[in-house]
Amino acid sequence: MDIVNNPHDKFFKSTFGDINTAKDFLDNYLSDELKNIVDLESIRLETGTELFDALVIYILNVRHDLEIEDIYDMAKEVSKERSDKIMTLADKLRQEGMEKGMQIGMEYLLWKQILKKFPKTPESYYDKIKKLQSEKLDILGMELMDMKDMSELDRYL
Repeated sequence: MDIVNNPHDKFFKSTFGDINTAKDFLDNYLSDELKNIVDLESIRLETGTELFDALVIYILNVRHDLEIEDIYDMAKEVSKERSDKIMTLADKLRQEGMEKGMQIGMEYLLWKQILKKFPKTPESYYDKIKKLQSEKLDILGMELMDMKDMSELDRYL
């Protein structure tokens, strides 16, 4: 379990860290309308890390005026541990963004190379290229140089 400094957090984690206690609480205090929506048997414990990551990503998606650094500064005021977690998450999000950017760049460059080699290539091929994983893009990029006609290209898409 994570280190908890706030007594309210400590109480909540110790009480609702037990799945049966959490289910009993929800069963006793949720309205009948909500109980019809929530399947109490499907409830499972999540780590605070998973929930925290999801919350930060949600905030960044909803609040376009905030940057990860803004959330980091706010968390730093509350807890050193949480601010460190945000920076780890920020690094992960940056890495994912760089990887996605590289993928898009590879797709676009390969598309331009295909158009140069086969000028009458239908636009639908670009959509097929965008569905390829980066390893397949690499292979196609290398093989493209030796292709003589479009039928060879079709084998990779």
